[in-house]
Amino acid sequence: TRTEHGSTRHYEVESVPVDRGHRTDSWQLLTVRDVTEHRQRERRIERERDKVTAVFDATPYPLVHVDLTDAEPTVLRVNDTFEATFGYEETDIVGDSLDDYIVPDGADESASSINEQGQQGVPVEREVTRSTATGETREFLFKSAC
Repeated sequence: TRTEHGSTRHYEVESVPVDRGHRTDSWQLLTVRDVTEHRQRERRIERERDKVTAVFDATPYPLVHVDLTDAEPTVLRVNDTFEATFGYEETDIVGDSLDDYIVPDGADESASSINEQGQQGVPVEREVTRSTATGETREFLFKSAC
């Protein structure tokens, strides 16, 4: 709806039938809520999310977004550089433990330590050895953002 000053307001209208017993005429109870500020907040959040996504996708370093809720780093998404570096397509590893793909034999303890610190919200920066889809191992500077 446009106001007299030219700004736009958004409203949510809910209609609920009212039981009037034996009467045959029907009534409706209407509830009107101004949701303009809520929609503006949603748009701001969407714009911020789009900016973060653009930075994530454009970063020239391999990035992976994981969920550490269950102590395992469950892959939520990866950027193109991660796919090119490690040889795993995002669609193949989303929902799986990242460690199952890139932690080489013998590095489990180091990976577990990183996961524990991540769960506690402690930023981590250290050199790690990780393996690619072809089995090649490489050294990386691992940095987490909690």
